[in-house]
Amino acid sequence: MTSCLGYRYLEKDEKLISKDPKIIGLSTDQKKEAEKLIIQKSNKRLFGILPISHQVYSYELGLNHYDTAKINEKLALLETKYIAKLTTTGNQKQQQKIRKERNKKTDKLKVQLKE
Repeated sequence: MTSCLGYRYLEKDEKLISKDPKIIGLSTDQKKEAEKLIIQKSNKRLFGILPISHQVYSYELGLNHYDTAKINEKLALLETKYIAKLTTTGNQKQQQKIRKERNKKTDKLKVQLKE
């Protein structure tokens, strides 16, 4: 078993599906009905043959790097940074530019929180 398949993320009784499940002992109509009930599909493989589930790996990688506490911390740091900039700047045009820049950056981080 390689770590590329995502086995290290599985719980004790979980399995990683590498092939579509086969239904045996049913008529054709019953098979079609049973296939509709099967929710899980097999994971895609790289180039169809390599045992690397690149989509699972990408998902796990993104999940590990997504931390709401870090994003909230970045938002707080941005806010304090721009408040300091705004208090030192006396020019109205510069303050508007700073506010626009702050709003753009904070909106980007807020979108990450919603996703």
